[in-house]
Formats: sequence, structure tokens, C-alpha cells
Amino acid sequence: MSCPDVEIGATELGMLKLRYRGIPEPDSHTYQAYSSAIVRGDHLSIGLGTPSASWSWVSMSQLELDKLISFIDSGEASKVVYIKTYKDEGPNLPNMLASFSAVMHRPQDRNGKNIITGSRRPTYNEVMITFTGMEEL
Repeated sequence: MSCPDVEIGATELGMLKLRYRGIPEPDSHTYQAYSSAIVRGDHLSIGLGTPSASWSWVSMSQLELDKLISFIDSGEASKVVYIKTYKDEGPNLPNMLASFSAVMHRPQDRNGKNIITGSRRPTYNEVMITFTGMEEL
């Protein structure tokens, strides 16, 4: 299932759907409501920390990857961005969308992307962008 309505922007008002930025829609996504959980003395769990999410692609060209990571300053590993992504609550995909400020992390080779060898044009598979420190807008 693709993720047709996810958005990203350097500002909240600047968020656009990925397809309007020349970036393909992610093939899948994840959402965690909290960073960690602890078990209380009564055996119930408490969620701690902020949400996190990820967007994943089966494959992506160098041009598409460049457009995606252009939100992170050159030489940096992460940057605060604004995203619209799916949460894991709601009756259907349109109702699961929510907007967040989040720290976007650049994918690293073998840990978030792999170059497809033998290609004359750089192409990657298993590309994953992660977002942490998310705050719902």
C-alpha cells in the first residue's frame, strides 16, 4: 500500500505532498506513539517520550533521493522539518493523517539505503527516512 497523502516542508505552511516535489510516494510507513514503554508495578505499561515515524521506498533514483534529503543541510545528519503522516488511530487512511514538527534523519548506506550495484545511474533500494521528536501541530 502506498502512502499518497504524506507531506513535507521546511515550514508548516510550506508542506506539500511528495509527488508535487518530484519524490515518489513511500511504499510503506511506520508510526510509534511513544519512544519507550515501562511496566508499572501493577503490570500496566506507560508510554514515554515523543512519537516517531518512518517512510520507506522499495527503490529510489539518485535525483529523487537528492530532492528528499535536500531538507537536511549539506554535511548534517538531521534537521527539523514539518510533515503530514499517518498515525495508527482512526477509521481509515484519510482520518489517520496528522501534521507534526519532527527531526528528519538522513539515511546512511547499509542503514536506511543500499545502492544497487551494476547500475549506470545511481539507484537505491530499501530507502528509509526516519522522523523522531515529533510534536503534533
